[in-house]
Amino acid sequence: MFEYPALSLVIPTWNRKKTLDKILFSLTKQNFKRRFEIIICDSNSRDGTKELIKKYISYPYFVIRHYNLENNISVKRNFGLKFAQSDNIIFIDDDCVPERSYLNKFYELLKNSDSNIVYCGLVKFPKKNLLQNFYKYRQSRHFLNTNNKNLDESRIVTMNMGIKRNLIQKKQEYFDKNLGILGKGLNGFEDYEFAFRLKKKQIKIVKCNCTVFHLDERNLKEHAKKFLIFGKYTIHKLEEINFEACKKNYYYKLKKNLIIKFLTRNTILPKIMIFLSKLIINLDEKSYKLGYFNFKFVLLSYYVYGLSIKNNAKQ
Repeated sequence: MFEYPALSLVIPTWNRKKTLDKILFSLTKQNFKRRFEIIICDSNSRDGTKELIKKYISYPYFVIRHYNLENNISVKRNFGLKFAQSDNIIFIDDDCVPERSYLNKFYELLKNSDSNIVYCGLVKFPKKNLLQNFYKYRQSRHFLNTNNKNLDESRIVTMNMGIKRNLIQKKQEYFDKNLGILGKGLNGFEDYEFAFRLKKKQIKIVKCNCTVFHLDERNLKEHAKKFLIFGKYTIHKLEEINFEACKKNYYYKLKKNLIIKFLTRNTILPKIMIFLSKLIINLDEKSYKLGYFNFKFVLLSYYVYGLSIKNNAKQ
């Protein structure tokens, strides 16, 4: 007789064999003793991901399903929502390693959950990373306790999220694939826009203490590129797809700020900001002790530069 899994764990991935291995190994060490499934949504990774997955196929408590899909985070998450065999679905990113009691905690939450609740767990950087101020800054951007449980759409944590299947079936809300494109023209805000629509339908987004350790080791220089993309592509795509959601977004409000408008219409000032940012990046690589203001300035500068590229392309 077929037994439906107690949990379905959905992991979108692409060319991250090293961290995926750590996640799968951690799942073999969970104190959760019910059957669960792992849905790995890949895009034909070329780093040995397929061979890695074969290592874990014979583990007794879980079944791994490996699919190759369009390299789009929204497409991958939607696939998991549609084809998971459990009513209790967890999303975890491919660089997030769960704590030992992770599955137990999520199962206890989800099995008795109101279907109008989405749960978002804690995200922590490893202690060794927190020796650097940049990672301390990034850690400060995540909530670290479950006080004041309700979250707004800007704080959703799709890298560590639990959701009931019947919530999606009832509300027919999925991630917008136009905001989930990966690659050179990286988009984003698919999580924010998804959360905005959930909140409009009176669905609560609630903190929980299910913890993952984030193995994202991008330095300040690499992280800043994400903000360049935000200014050059992402905020404009969000404005096009869901203007109501966009109007509430911090980066849209920043874009409409009079000072930022002045900066982005000037071809010289954003380049000066980038020049200064590169000096700060070089200093950070040498000392790791810069203050948070420096990181904020760098990320703002790259966002403004992205906006200026977009604005000047229109002229």
